[in-house]
Amino acid sequence: MDVLGVGIDVVAMKRVRDALESGGDAFLDAVFTAHERESSQHDADPVSFLATAFAAKEAVFKTLDIDWSTGVRLSEIEVRHAPTGKPYVVLTGACAACMESRGATTVHISLSYEDDYAVACAVLVSE
Repeated sequence: MDVLGVGIDVVAMKRVRDALESGGDAFLDAVFTAHERESSQHDADPVSFLATAFAAKEAVFKTLDIDWSTGVRLSEIEVRHAPTGKPYVVLTGACAACMESRGATTVHISLSYEDDYAVACAVLVSE
């Protein structure tokens, strides 16, 4: 296994709360997939769920070593959870193409939150 990229991101819960209040559905639609929006509604703390997903998207973006000019969108990075609770990502569109062009096969993520902050770490690998 070769590590091709590592990314980490921290998100303030207040930032997500403010974005939800000011941007509402436009913010949700621009950043999150339908699956993520639905999953957040079934979570005991929807803001924490969305903040950790947002941090994961940013961390994964950093592993790809790209910039916004590639046409990628955060909604092309979807955070899901296995039945065991383990988080994983599904990439689509330009993000999937960037991952493939780097020769990567998997992005591993770890998520956590506490009080006012959510954090995510992502590791892009070729297995």
